[in-house]
Amino acid sequence: MYNKDVVITGSGPAGVLLGYLLAKSGVDVLVIEKNSSLKRDFRGETIAPGSVHLLKKLGLLDKISSDEYLKVQQMVMYDKEEKLLHIDFKKFEHEQKYGIDIPQPTILNAILKEAEEFENFMYLKDTSCIELIKNSSEQVTGIRCKRGDVIFEVRSRLVVGADGRFSTIRKLSCLGYEKKEYSRDLVWFKVPKPKGWQEANIIKVDRNDHLIILPTYPDLLRIGTYIENDGISTTRSIGLEAFKEKVISLEPRLRETINDNIHDWKQTTLLKIFSTHVPKWSRDGLILIGDAAHTMSPVLGQGVNIAMQDAVELAPYIIKELQFQKEKTSPLKSEIFDEFEKLRKKSVAFVSKFQEEQEQSLAAKTDIECEERRIKMKLLNNHPLKYKMMSKVQYGSVIED
Repeated sequence: MYNKDVVITGSGPAGVLLGYLLAKSGVDVLVIEKNSSLKRDFRGETIAPGSVHLLKKLGLLDKISSDEYLKVQQMVMYDKEEKLLHIDFKKFEHEQKYGIDIPQPTILNAILKEAEEFENFMYLKDTSCIELIKNSSEQVTGIRCKRGDVIFEVRSRLVVGADGRFSTIRKLSCLGYEKKEYSRDLVWFKVPKPKGWQEANIIKVDRNDHLIILPTYPDLLRIGTYIENDGISTTRSIGLEAFKEKVISLEPRLRETINDNIHDWKQTTLLKIFSTHVPKWSRDGLILIGDAAHTMSPVLGQGVNIAMQDAVELAPYIIKELQFQKEKTSPLKSEIFDEFEKLRKKSVAFVSKFQEEQEQSLAAKTDIECEERRIKMKLLNNHPLKYKMMSKVQYGSVIED
């Protein structure tokens, strides 16, 4: 059995970042990870300017060589070949003028390396939470874990569920949540970047078909295209060549690199699209953050950024309460997180609403819907306050820093 101030489940960007911040402030913290490896394909590789700013501010980006990531400074949306929207990050008022594309293991290992410098930080992989431990007052006092064939307990004053969109802690917490299924799923794959390719995050639409094309470290493109919800069996039955032709029809310049490099469905990854809303993120002794608290649509890839900002903003509340109650061993009360939840929910709600509006726009099918989308994007592109409006998405809660 372990006794810790805080146990965090999940070693994604939110979990390891929170663990590092707590350990740095003297909190005795354990981070557990159910997987044996930090390898994560197609997950959280794009870090928006706001989260890059946070990593810089914390001195963590300096721990990663600049040749281990790509700088992303533009976002462009096309309807076929017509440019609808162009965002140049250099024109934002914030001092941070670019986002980055970075393999998730690179950033996670960099943060873990810094965290492990502290004796009060502990990390266990291949470890799953199987049960919450509660006292007679139904307060959470820790978790029961399984590592291989070994079952053990971790007693703590706070359990943090940072275990992602399929969160075990969310399920065990009994906090209740609403899940919204979308009409489409997303299929991702990677190919080598064609010579002379524009260094920008690109969205290409043709009615309700569209591609997300992202420059990916070191010299690749990460490409996502939508299929009908639960339609992967149908898509595969039609055949890989038909799937490839659909993608190529949206962006003909990808023909050679796709045909030369995609030969098997195993080279693709399916991402189920849904969102979850947890009305209350905490109870005595437990709190949810990141996708566990608010699973986001993949549109604009903001899930990892919101999660990292959750971690940075939650840490001071935990640290302050543990220092204030230094001699106590009781679970941290849910009420101490009321202010944190209120502030974060406001930021999350804005981004979530924006994403849902974009998802609806991208799903346009009729001539009228497509023309409305075209006009709306053109108006946004020409709006004098375009960068002020978009800054809330790209910078989130660090916008006023």
